[in-house]
Amino acid sequence: IPQIFSGLVFHFNGIIPRTLKHPSHSVEWRMAERHGATLDLNFDQNIVTALIYRPGYERSDKVKQAIESASTKVNCVPVNWMLDSLLQSRQIHPALYRLRAVPPVAQPTVKGNNLPHHQHPYFVLNCDEYTLFPLPKDPQQPVLRAAKDIDIEQPPKGRDIPPLQWTVADLWVAATQALTGKAS
Repeated sequence: IPQIFSGLVFHFNGIIPRTLKHPSHSVEWRMAERHGATLDLNFDQNIVTALIYRPGYERSDKVKQAIESASTKVNCVPVNWMLDSLLQSRQIHPALYRLRAVPPVAQPTVKGNNLPHHQHPYFVLNCDEYTLFPLPKDPQQPVLRAAKDIDIEQPPKGRDIPPLQWTVADLWVAATQALTGKAS
């Protein structure tokens, strides 16, 4: 595995879901760590070399702090910088992606042909390698188990849920026919 981020210290801003117990459980954290980066949980400007933000977070307090402080050498780059570097197996110079000033208006999260980072080609192709519980590679192996295979309480007998019934009826036509008394 190429250590393309060796010697760099990253801090993620707006990328890691807050629902995770610890940021190290995220795919993005594992991608950076596996390729040589050290990650800082708390944003310390004396340690962090790259603040990696999600598009739409250009006006966050951390980004403003990093850009406006003259004493720091923190590169504020979007997450696509990291993913593009991983896709090319080399570190792309951060100056090509660096945010030089805080924009007056928040940028759209997705604009033009810029995809959200979870749809980036590298992320899509390699996500399973970095997850805590990767999906089985064998298509014959079931991903989900039936409720009877898991040790949980079963619903009481006699309360069977009827199967869903589908219709191709047009709701507008059915509603207007019901109102006019012409229901068939």
